Amino acid sequence: MKKKLHSDSHLIDLLGGTAALAKVFNISLPAVSKWRTEGIPDGRMMYLEMKYKNIVRKFREENND
Repeated sequence: MKKKLHSDSHLIDLLGGTAALAKVFNISLPAVSKWRTEGIPDGRMMYLEMKYKNIVRKFREENND
């Protein structure tokens, strides 16, 4: 059974994809892939909000988040 994607999956794509975020955080590809169904952890999201402010802001506006 395929898991439903979390809305953060689109943000991961906007930020360059699974491999790009794995490189940003120096973590494994499977760890980031898990975020596609479970969402980006709060601490990681805080970092992304600071580093990619405009992209995250636009994503939130588009998703009413």
